[in-house]
Amino acid sequence: MPVAFDEVVEKITDAARHVEADGGASPVLVAVVREFQAKLGKAEKQATDGVPGRDSVMELEQAGDSAKAAAEADAGLSSDARESVLAAHLAICKLKAGPDRTARLVVNTARAASALRPQRGAQDRRQASQTTVRVSSNPSSSEASA
Repeated sequence: MPVAFDEVVEKITDAARHVEADGGASPVLVAVVREFQAKLGKAEKQATDGVPGRDSVMELEQAGDSAKAAAEADAGLSSDARESVLAAHLAICKLKAGPDRTARLVVNTARAASALRPQRGAQDRRQASQTTVRVSSNPSSSEASA
């Protein structure tokens, strides 16, 4: 299910707040989440009518991937902070997928499947035409070979 950019802003802001407040968060995670938040600020400034550009979304996704990996690797991080980072990552992934992309993937998959069907049928017909039947002089035995 796709999300609006406002929800992405909310999730990343929440993740940054949780990580900054978590005394067990590693300095590496704090830095990575700050970078995630900086990419968000850049995306907000470059957004047109509240919609971020493709490049901004890609940068946010990369920063989100890094934040997710750092949160998963941080043994001292609280579960609430970890979950907030994972929720922010998921939100940007959903934004990137968008409603149109999901529909296009379904249509393209169906087209590809139907395009393969005639090729398979032609291949089966070729194989059938290449099969010969040898009949021996003994009427009770016959064998097929390809």
